[in-house]
Amino acid sequence: MIKVKAGSSNEKTMKFLYELPVDLTKAIRKGFYASGKQLVADLNKDMKAPKSGRSYKVYRGVSGKLKKPKLHIASAPSETPAIITGKFRKSVDFAVRGNRTLEFGANQSAPEYAEFLEKGTSKMEAREPFKRTVLKLKDKIKSNIDIQLKKALEGKK
Repeated sequence: MIKVKAGSSNEKTMKFLYELPVDLTKAIRKGFYASGKQLVADLNKDMKAPKSGRSYKVYRGVSGKLKKPKLHIASAPSETPAIITGKFRKSVDFAVRGNRTLEFGANQSAPEYAEFLEKGTSKMEAREPFKRTVLKLKDKIKSNIDIQLKKALEGKK
């Protein structure tokens, strides 16, 4: 065991030891924040990509007037959801809670079908957009946290 006692000769060492937990917590939060931004951006990009599911006509109009039908191609069970209205895409968000939790998913304003897309229903297989995105970027999430921790430790030297 190493003992460090406060004194004029090791004042710099004591300051380093007292500030280290705060700096590491900040570094983890920064890593979570960078990862959350990447998760949201990647999921949004995947949702905009072409889909290979069933195709059908969608009639969307302004103030009750129908426009010409638009061909919509839905997502297949192995793909992220396709975009029709954009409500689900706009609800995708993340939150960093302390230095232990990164929450990624649909925010409070999410349409109720966000849960159906993730878990599926009796008539629709799960699309699992959040799970799929996290698994795809898990190495990048670890890397973001490692980078921020290294920066914090190097900055303390």
